[in-house]
Amino acid sequence: MFWDICVEVEGMIQQVQQKKILIAIDDVSKSPQMVKFISEYGRWLRAGYPVYFMCAGSYENMHELSSVKNLTFYRRAATLNTEPLNVVRMTELYRRKLHIDSIPAREMAKVTKGHAYGGATLAKIKIAQIIGTIHTIAVKTAR
Repeated sequence: MFWDICVEVEGMIQQVQQKKILIAIDDVSKSPQMVKFISEYGRWLRAGYPVYFMCAGSYENMHELSSVKNLTFYRRAATLNTEPLNVVRMTELYRRKLHIDSIPAREMAKVTKGHAYGGATLAKIKIAQIIGTIHTIAVKTAR
């Protein structure tokens, strides 16, 4: 038996045709699944379904996805580019919220480049530091 998630979603869209549907995806990147989804979304638009799509991601990922040959409607879609946040303000925010000195706060602001995804980046850094600390403690204890 053939089963396709897009057929399943289209069935759901048809059931609620009187309502507007917003599909939001964060941190998009060019993947076979994303290309297929956007292609299906274009088909839903052509069918007249009241479906809206909002996505977010880094400029590089969005640009790479918009370069897919068959997704011309996606290239023409309205876009909103956001500017990075002020590094000085981000430094101060990190310093206050994380109770750290200005130097590491400034480094964190540089690493995140002032973008909203900075929280995920900082979490990765913190986890790496914790793992490094645990590893260091284990090595010192073993000696």
